[in-house]
Amino acid sequence: MLPDPLYCQNNCGRYYTGKKRKSSLKRHITYECGYDYDQSKKTRYFCPNNCGKSYKFSNTLNRHVKYECGDLRKFNCPCCSKAFKQKSAMQGHAATIHKCLIK
Repeated sequence: MLPDPLYCQNNCGRYYTGKKRKSSLKRHITYECGYDYDQSKKTRYFCPNNCGKSYKFSNTLNRHVKYECGDLRKFNCPCCSKAFKQKSAMQGHAATIHKCLIK
């Protein structure tokens, strides 16, 4: 059974799970929700798919949604049909495992 998540008491929406959740929450409160924390650094772009990821820059969020969020494995290796989220990962797999170059 997973331990209950710990939520930030500053109502910022952050919560932590896992073995190091207490230290992660303490670090978050100290450096992100503390009184001296710069307001401009609080601007985060949250994933619309509710996966829990957030990013400082909108272009990083867009890349996450396009290539990483969910299980959208669009690129299949032509040799073994293994699926990848990014074309470059599939090309690297083909080059190292199958010793072939794919454009």
